[in-house]
Formats: sequence, structure tokens, C-alpha cells
Amino acid sequence: MTHTRNKAKVARRRGYALLLVLLFNVLFLMLLGVAFRQMASALRVATINKEQVQRDGGVTCALARAMRMLETGRPPIGSDSYYQCYTTVGSDFYLLTFTPGADPSLESWSVAVTAQSQAPAGVPYKSDTF
Repeated sequence: MTHTRNKAKVARRRGYALLLVLLFNVLFLMLLGVAFRQMASALRVATINKEQVQRDGGVTCALARAMRMLETGRPPIGSDSYYQCYTTVGSDFYLLTFTPGADPSLESWSVAVTAQSQAPAGVPYKSDTF
């Protein structure tokens, strides 16, 4: 009689073991889903930062070149209230616009840098000095 009782207990436990394995697999897959979502988010942020650095790299170099040009002298401003020239960084063209400040005694300048698809017509090329 004890022999039949043990078989009945074993038969009932087998169903629970399968249920526990299924529950473990579901929880493990949920954990992987959360980890994947966080990893994908971090990867997106890193990709955006890299693209911003690449996009702004040329503009930053062109602006640094414009600042170096201002250290060598004043831009030749004629009848216009600004001076424009272009420069290259790598194979990209950038238009530099120098505008004097409101008070000429302060020697302050405003510099704007604009990316161009090709060399601007009628605008001189400058690389280092005025």
C-alpha cells in the first residue's frame, strides 16, 4: 500500500516542476527585456552625442580659425557694416561673417559661421590672417 502512495506523490510533483521551469523562463525573459531596453536607450544617447560632435566639429574649427584671424588684425570693413570671407575645414566650406560691436572703441566683434555646400561666389578665401 505504501508503494502506490509514493507513485501518487511523484506524479503530482512532476506538474509542479514543469510549472516552476516555465515560471523561471518567463521571469528570465522579462529581465532580458528590461536590460535590452536600457542598453538600447544608452546606445541611442551615445549615437546622438557622436553625431552632434561630428556635425559641430567643422563649425568649431572654422570658428577657431576666425578667432585666430581676429588676433592678427582687423577685418577690412568697407561701406558695408560687416566683412565676409570663407574658409575650408577638410573638404567643407564655411562662410565667416565679421560684424563690429556697437562701440568701436572696445574692439569687439561678432563672428558668425555658416556651412556652405560650395565655395561662395564673390567672397574671398582666407585661411590665417587678414
